[in-house]
Amino acid sequence: MEAAYYDNIMEQQRLEPEFFRVGFYGRKFPFFLRNKEFVCRGHDYERLEAFQQRMLGEFPQAIAMQHPNQPDEAILQCDAQYLQIYAVTPVPDSVGVLQMDRVPDRIKSFYRVNNVRRFRYDRPFHKGPKDRDNEFKVS
Repeated sequence: MEAAYYDNIMEQQRLEPEFFRVGFYGRKFPFFLRNKEFVCRGHDYERLEAFQQRMLGEFPQAIAMQHPNQPDEAILQCDAQYLQIYAVTPVPDSVGVLQMDRVPDRIKSFYRVNNVRRFRYDRPFHKGPKDRDNEFKVS
């Protein structure tokens, strides 16, 4: 059974999926989503814009946040729905199949994006007070 599994990985065309971090902020979300963050796997060929439109379709009253900064307390406690969505990159485990020399590259590629538990994303870091007129300027 395991051999058939690996044969399928080797023979079938596989797309590398996109992953997105989704934050549900505001008190208008159901309790199980309110002020929580999840990593979601997109559909085949689905990019950030399409995923964001799909999520906004599921939550038509939500407002899309256009920045990856951590939301402030006012957004967390407001009577509205805010969605924060951005792409994340899977970080594969450094042990196991990926470290074996005799494992084919297609199988290694499969494990780089499947059964992943850690993800990486970039978020701006501001040291010191931010300049409201210039988001890149640091004092």
